[in-house]
Amino acid sequence: YRCKKEIVLDCGDKDCSESEKVVVRVGDIYEYDEDFHEPSFADKPAVRLCRVHDTPCAWIEIYPETLSEHFEEIPRKGDIV
Repeated sequence: YRCKKEIVLDCGDKDCSESEKVVVRVGDIYEYDEDFHEPSFADKPAVRLCRVHDTPCAWIEIYPETLSEHFEEIPRKGDIV
C-alpha cells in the first residue's frame, strides 16, 4: 500500500510493542501483514501494515475505512492486474 494522504498513527516496533505516534507521509509504502490477527492498539478490527523500508516504526494498525481513504493498493511484482 502507498500512502496517498498524510496521517498520524500509533506505530509498533519489531518487538511488537508500542513505540509512539508516527507521521505516515504521502508516498510511504507499507505491506499487508497476512499473519496479523489480533489488534494491538485498535479497539475494533484493524489491518496491520509493515513498513517496507526499515525504520524504527516497523508497523502500523489502521481501520479498513481509514485505509481506503489514506492508502492505495499497489500491485506486487508478478501480480496480474
